Formats: sequence, C-alpha cells, structure tokens
Amino acid sequence: MDELDLDPKPDHKSLEDLLREGKLTSPGAVQVALGIRELLGFDDPLALTLRAVAFAADKHRNQRRKDEEASPYINHPIALARLLVCEAAERDPATLAAALLHDTVEDTDTSFEELEKHFGKAVAGIVREVTDDK
Repeated sequence: MDELDLDPKPDHKSLEDLLREGKLTSPGAVQVALGIRELLGFDDPLALTLRAVAFAADKHRNQRRKDEEASPYINHPIALARLLVCEAAERDPATLAAALLHDTVEDTDTSFEELEKHFGKAVAGIVREVTDDK
C-alpha cells in the first residue's frame, strides 16, 4: 500500500488565504478559526477526523478482531467514534480523532511523537491519556 498523504493538499485554503481573499471577514469567525487552528494544529476539523480514519485504517490494515467473524480491527475504533457522536453527542474533532487513533500506539508501531506530528498536541495528549501503559 502506498504511504498515506496526511498533509493538506496544495489547493487547501489556509486561514491566511481566506483572510487575504476577503472570504473570512467577521471578527468572530476569525477568532473561531484561530482557536481551532491553535487547538488542533490546522484549519479544518472535518479533515482532522478523516485523516485520523485513514491513518488508523492504514496502521491496523493487517489486524483482525478476536471475535467470531475475525472482523477487521478498524471496525472497533470506528464503532467507538460513532458511539461518541451518536450516543454522547460528542462533536469535538480532537476527541473524535483520538477515539479513532486510541489503539494505534498500543497495537501498532505508532509512537506518540508520530501522532503529535500528524495530528497535533491535543489529539496526541488525549490518546496518551486513554492508552494503557505497556
């Protein structure tokens, strides 16, 4: 499998691009965008969640659950993220990304440093809090 491209595409509009083009003018919207970027390390919360799904799927690609059907391992983190959204009304992108990534450090060769590089300190910190010490 080809290596995942976890960085935003060149045509991705940054906060600076939107400001320069006059597409983000409300002071409130600018503050929200700056807060999101500071917390998550980039501008788009949905992109964070989708990147986390892709990263976790790649890391768990050869793993199977120990259930009767030997289902793909990625089903577990996806089910957890779905549970958080549908049952707990969780909408925080960092929390959802961490739910998707929570077993990558325990069950693959992923390090906390790798998670921080790709997903920022907030996500890596949440994963660290819920990861069993080896």
